[in-house]
Amino acid sequence: MSPTADPPKFPPLKIGSFDALMQNEKEVLDRIARYPNGGNLFMIHPFLLLADVAVELSDAAKQGILKAQPEISGLSRVPYDALKSADGKQKVRFHVKGLFRRASK
Repeated sequence: MSPTADPPKFPPLKIGSFDALMQNEKEVLDRIARYPNGGNLFMIHPFLLLADVAVELSDAAKQGILKAQPEISGLSRVPYDALKSADGKQKVRFHVKGLFRRASK
């Protein structure tokens, strides 16, 4: 699927916690794989990509993600928007096999 094609529409997937996200990981990974440049967009800004694939994260789920991966707290949307609007195939494509590290207890 090229980036200029209409992205697939997904039914909303409401996620109330980090654990719920990880329980639905397979479904979310499938959505990412089906979305144009999904893996690349996920690597640039996971929160924006999750919203684009209709994964609705609660505040608790977002906090759980940030606890597991605090380095993603200050990402810019500029490169995400640039890639999302780019034409053609990317020379490097990420295939996401897992969403996030499990939060340490």
